[in-house]
Amino acid sequence: MNYLMRFTVKAGNGCRLWRGASDGAGYACVTMPGGSVQRTYRVVVEAVTGPIPPGYTVHHKCAARRCVNPDHLERSDARANIGEMLARRGFLRYIGELRDALAEHDPDHWLLASRVRVDTFDGTPDSPREPSVT
Repeated sequence: MNYLMRFTVKAGNGCRLWRGASDGAGYACVTMPGGSVQRTYRVVVEAVTGPIPPGYTVHHKCAARRCVNPDHLERSDARANIGEMLARRGFLRYIGELRDALAEHDPDHWLLASRVRVDTFDGTPDSPREPSVT
């Protein structure tokens, strides 16, 4: 696993972001000996905790698809993982609705500045986890 960590960069939130290849969904991928391509976070979890049982997946607690920090990864059944993802999307949709209402009430409010991004989170490292003003 130390070998894999050489291909990451530390992010301010504790993520170890994979600098190598990713699949079409933005998840980190690594080519294994023998040529099979695996999602890197699964390789990391299996190296730390052993095989992932059937019916289980790996949940990114940080929601960053390219993160391979073992502290940010946990085994989860598929239902719980999807439920968390849908709840996060619902919450962000609600934030968007609140922003729209604020724009009608006070179009010049600082929270509406173009550099404040709270409703564009999509699970990629560039997406915000919390509101930020730059």
